[in-house]
Amino acid sequence: MKLNVELKEHWTNIISKEDAIEIKIYDGTKPPVVNHSGIGILLFKGKVKNIFQVEKELKVKGDRWDRLILISIPANLKLHHVLQGFIHVAIKNKVTLPKHLKKEKLPQQFKS
Repeated sequence: MKLNVELKEHWTNIISKEDAIEIKIYDGTKPPVVNHSGIGILLFKGKVKNIFQVEKELKVKGDRWDRLILISIPANLKLHHVLQGFIHVAIKNKVTLPKHLKKEKLPQQFKS
């Protein structure tokens, strides 16, 4: 896998063009404005505060986060299934998640 990495003062961008995946990691000093769909993971003091789906745009407000990871996925994957996959992996690895995140049954192709 070949990755392109761009480092800026308040964010890092990791891109895999061959897999059509982009990962942006923002620090909490400057709220990002995001205008593409994907999966978001909000962290505060090293703990997951939320895992969520971003449909078109996102404006992060508040001071209860210090890292935001945004993952853009290939168009052929359904955001909801990828989100549930992240939640399943987090639960499997005993990550404490917010109570509002529900574990749903994943389609067979997403099970490991």
